[in-house]
Amino acid sequence: MQCSECNSGEVMSSDKKQCLKCPTYCDKCKEIDGKKTECVTCEEQYTLKDKSCEACGGHCKSCDTTGAGKCDEGKCDDKYVLASDKTCKACPTDCSSCTYDSANSKTVCKDGGCDAGFAITAEKTCEGNHHLEFTVSLLICHYYISGFF
Repeated sequence: MQCSECNSGEVMSSDKKQCLKCPTYCDKCKEIDGKKTECVTCEEQYTLKDKSCEACGGHCKSCDTTGAGKCDEGKCDDKYVLASDKTCKACPTDCSSCTYDSANSKTVCKDGGCDAGFAITAEKTCEGNHHLEFTVSLLICHYYISGFF
């Protein structure tokens, strides 16, 4: 009996009689010694080291150039930014686009980087437009009471 193709995460044996399972977190592997496999490329969020896959730092999509526990430039998850130590740091609350202020070791929101309904503060964090919403509500209420509607 021969195999025609293997599932994702498997590789066909050289005798074409069986599908061999790739190592954990391995995207592509090759057969070695007839019954063993060796990783060639890793899944997203993992990097290849000594023929096995090691995890990147938290909230990181790729660390192929920086190595395990770190993150490549531009590869942090959404609402995260790369810090000077090559790890991904969370943006401030209600901020979707930020930078890392290495002088103060913290993330700060970019101008225009706040989520909808929030505005940037002088400290580069995002604050809800509650005062504006309250003022508009008072004006609408005043017009109703005054009989303009």
